[in-house]
Amino acid sequence: MGILALHSKKVRNDLVGIAYYGMYALQHRGQAGAGYTICDSKTNNEVRIKTIKNVGLVSDVFKVEDFQKFIGTILIAHTRYGSKNTVSSRNCQPVGGESAMGYISLVHNGDISNQVELKQELLNDGSLFQTAIDTEIILKLLSINGKYGYKEAVLKTVEKLKGCFALGIIINDKLIGVRDPEGLRPLCLGRIVEDDMYVLASETCALDAIGAEFVRDIEAGEMVVIDDNGVESIKYKESTKKASSFEYIYFGRPDSVIDGISVYDFRHQTGRCLYEQNPIEADIVIGVPDSGVPAAIGYSEASGIPYSAALLKNKY
Repeated sequence: MGILALHSKKVRNDLVGIAYYGMYALQHRGQAGAGYTICDSKTNNEVRIKTIKNVGLVSDVFKVEDFQKFIGTILIAHTRYGSKNTVSSRNCQPVGGESAMGYISLVHNGDISNQVELKQELLNDGSLFQTAIDTEIILKLLSINGKYGYKEAVLKTVEKLKGCFALGIIINDKLIGVRDPEGLRPLCLGRIVEDDMYVLASETCALDAIGAEFVRDIEAGEMVVIDDNGVESIKYKESTKKASSFEYIYFGRPDSVIDGISVYDFRHQTGRCLYEQNPIEADIVIGVPDSGVPAAIGYSEASGIPYSAALLKNKY
């Protein structure tokens, strides 16, 4: 799953269009569904929310005619990767609703390992669920903890979560990003300087797609709050962990840099190391597209065995 979030100091009518190109760059992280929430927290001094989501690709859900139709200051977006049993529009993200803090909208990349226990606890307390995804559990916990204020609500919520998560949250005029203490899911911060706009994204390739400069990776166990005053960092749990190796092996796009490591270089060096550990004689080296190709090239270079593109992938 991929997430993208934008925060602008001024009300804009092009946030959906900007998000489209960022989410298109993250389409490899999920093709089962897509969606976005755009929030206008300034016009008429009230918070107005519009959410559009459905099954299908980014190009199916983000309509060209909507690119300048909705105005706002904050946008969060999501591409969904799901099993057959959970692919429906109701399980697409963002998810949101009214709370004691105001309106909350949430996108989530990850998997909450204690979701069964948390959901049963919430059901016992009278909660109703409209989806089959663990993201709604996070939403319910945020609402319950809303009485403590938005910062404590987020911190008390993530304290209860086990597993991996990267979150993008709208609470009124705040954009909040959170990365799990194990750092298993990536999240980075970027900025479009000329527009004074901050960006949160699963991968740096999304920043490149919308012309944003990379600022830094959100650290494992870190929460950031973005508003008109800038970016506030809260380290809620000390950790030196980095992204899961599977991000580099499979999930990440080759042109992304995650926690300071180039995805392409990682795969390329992995191929070279494979030959050093297990040299064999062969006629050609073949990469299984797309993630296996850089490793195959590395293996070919280290071994001197010619590389050949023997397998082709139908991208349609």
